[in-house]
Amino acid sequence: MYQEPITTTTLGTSALKAAISRYYKVLKGYEGQEVDYELGLRSAFQTLLSDVAHMVKWTLIPEQTLDGGIRPDGVMRDEFKFRRGYWEAKGPKGNLDKEIEDKKKKNYPLTNTIFENTKRAILYQNKKKYGEYDLEKPNDVGDLLKAFFAYTEPDIANFEVAVQ
Repeated sequence: MYQEPITTTTLGTSALKAAISRYYKVLKGYEGQEVDYELGLRSAFQTLLSDVAHMVKWTLIPEQTLDGGIRPDGVMRDEFKFRRGYWEAKGPKGNLDKEIEDKKKKNYPLTNTIFENTKRAILYQNKKKYGEYDLEKPNDVGDLLKAFFAYTEPDIANFEVAVQ
């Protein structure tokens, strides 16, 4: 069944705010628990992405291996099983910019990719840096999610038009 192209208005403001609020509650629960490393923290952002993906009829698939043995922390697929985005988590103590450069050298997809370390996120779209977001600010988290979930690659956009 055809679904209208995803737009930022698809993400209801109250539903998005609720998902972001749950994300912050999970992170708050880690305070004082010595959880300051990638594997301990990434489940919070994974749950946030999964919640928002459900709102737009996408599915987050954790740790799916792509061509060339690349395995992002998450791959987003739509109802047609097209890959719509990628997510890569890093620890908050690491150098996010250096981690991104390392992933680029390994040919990680940059079509619609979030790189994040719980403190900040960098979004790549169409193989270019689209934006940088402060994950400690709810408005920035909302802006990141809206930009990520609203993006459509040209080939997918052409398919969506053809289906109409």
